[in-house]
Amino acid sequence: HSVPKPSATRWSYSYELVKFACRHYSAIILTFSTISQSRSNGSSDGRRYAFDLMKPVVVFQIFLLCDVLRPAMQFLRQIEKRRLCLDQFAVNVSAARETISQAMNNFDFVNFRTTLNNIKDFTPAFSLASHSTRLQNMANDDFDENDLREMGDTFIKHILKSLDDRFDTAAKEIVQNLCVFSAPSNQSAEELLNNPLIQKYTSPASYKHKGTDGKHYERIDHPLLNFKSLKDEVHAFLKITEGITTIPTILSQLAKFGSEQCYQWFRFYQILGTFAIGSNEAERMFSTLRRIKNWLRNRLSDTTIEILIKLSSIKMDLTQDAITSIVEDFVKNPGRAKSRNVTLFMENDQFEGNEDDNDERF
Repeated sequence: HSVPKPSATRWSYSYELVKFACRHYSAIILTFSTISQSRSNGSSDGRRYAFDLMKPVVVFQIFLLCDVLRPAMQFLRQIEKRRLCLDQFAVNVSAARETISQAMNNFDFVNFRTTLNNIKDFTPAFSLASHSTRLQNMANDDFDENDLREMGDTFIKHILKSLDDRFDTAAKEIVQNLCVFSAPSNQSAEELLNNPLIQKYTSPASYKHKGTDGKHYERIDHPLLNFKSLKDEVHAFLKITEGITTIPTILSQLAKFGSEQCYQWFRFYQILGTFAIGSNEAERMFSTLRRIKNWLRNRLSDTTIEILIKLSSIKMDLTQDAITSIVEDFVKNPGRAKSRNVTLFMENDQFEGNEDDNDERF
């Protein structure tokens, strides 16, 4: 059997490696047992690894680790999907935590016992002196299920505690407030306006920084949102977003029907929609930028780079009609081509535009 190749992340590689071990446990024991029978330098190591992996406690730990890593990997793959906001992230965390907490209750002891019985046939042969006590108990497959369950419960508790420690009080408060704005129709106008996130973005922010002269100065930034406008627009906002329960959907709804009637709420949800749940998106953007702005295209303006990164990241499905419309619009404005140092070659009958611009096209 071929060993899985390292994938994009250490998490995925660890899971694939443990899953591979669980699926081919007998084959792995057989491999180490075969190595132990050889007279090479690694024969003693092969024998030791084989006996270690045949211990019931080790087999149990490997199989339980696979059961824990499976929902963890599913969680990581879920949060790496595009257009996932923190309100949905909180749901995914709760779902992963609940699944991991049940790993010990769902552990398959029947498969565990079957594996222990199957690997008995591959026990390495060895001979001991009459006075030697080494390796005498290594092939013992006796175990106490209650002891293993207690060990598994302790292991699961440590994992859940580690997961909870990842989210401090401030992070939990932000996620809780985001969940409120993922279903605003369940709240009253007063409750929305008194939310800490609204208070945060409608208040000026102050920062202390050190100047070039070595002195410390305080910088005050203007608030991003206007509280009075939010208060005036809140009822229109609640009506437009009635019954919608996710931030991306609300943002899309406001872009279509509320960009004028509740502009401040539209800006607020644009901020909420950009809350990052990790570094994946940022790293993906830098990789995209590296592909776009190479040494052949090092004169692209910031505006052009921004547009190209968005197109590459969003991966819009453009129809042929849409592509034709974009090309025609570009051709009808020769100033764009000229500012980008682009030369257009076309036949005269392919373009119908203003005659005054013909001297700028070639």
